[in-house]
Amino acid sequence: MQLFHDIRIGKMSIIVQKKEKSNFIFNCISRNFDGFIFITDGDGFFIDASGEHHLKKHSVMLLQAKHKYIFKGGKNGITYITTGFSLHPEGGFDELGLPTYIDTEKHPYVLKQAEEMLNLWENRSPFYIMESRLKAEHILIDLINICNNASTGYEFGGRLSPALTFINQNYDKNITNEQLADLCDLSTTHFRRLFKEQMKLSPMQYRENIRIHWAIKLLESQMFTISEVAEKLGYSDIYHFSKVIKRHTGNPPSFYKK
Repeated sequence: MQLFHDIRIGKMSIIVQKKEKSNFIFNCISRNFDGFIFITDGDGFFIDASGEHHLKKHSVMLLQAKHKYIFKGGKNGITYITTGFSLHPEGGFDELGLPTYIDTEKHPYVLKQAEEMLNLWENRSPFYIMESRLKAEHILIDLINICNNASTGYEFGGRLSPALTFINQNYDKNITNEQLADLCDLSTTHFRRLFKEQMKLSPMQYRENIRIHWAIKLLESQMFTISEVAEKLGYSDIYHFSKVIKRHTGNPPSFYKK
């Protein structure tokens, strides 16, 4: 399993919440930019080449520039958060194999993250664009994991889903195999074997890859010192953090702050 691609969210153009009435209809001939749309309330319909999808709270649409679609409000109207950004490289959603419509009702933290992203944008702190971009990339990773979990059709009724969700939300904390196995109602031995079979990594390797990814993003943002990044991601000290980064990437943390 390939965990990481070189997909980046570039310039953030807009993040806004809108409320439309039941007669709302938007026929998009060619979208100007990439972005997410998160349904926060009400209902409606989304129609594109993949078919017609009924929208409700927790529905998410992933739309690329030049995308053609129809977006309609339902009988109760519809409220949503819409975003606009540039995705690098172009067609990044396709490269990741992501669908245009995702139901995240079983993953309510996605909508919570979208609301936090909206607050960052609206509060206009000195770093609000950078902070919003980092939050958007975090959401993208969550959506990738949700789609991978659904599209690969995990055996045993999706037994790994609780563990994957827990790791994705708590990678900065101490996590044990026993703890993850309990979440999946499996023995530790069975859990570790199943995880390795389906993810091609051990649970701790999977967690470490996520931490490395966010370490690089936080270092490149220039918003935090190396010590602050190490602390944010749950490393015991800066020396251990530096050793892990260099072992995984071939470069010291200072390389990513230049």
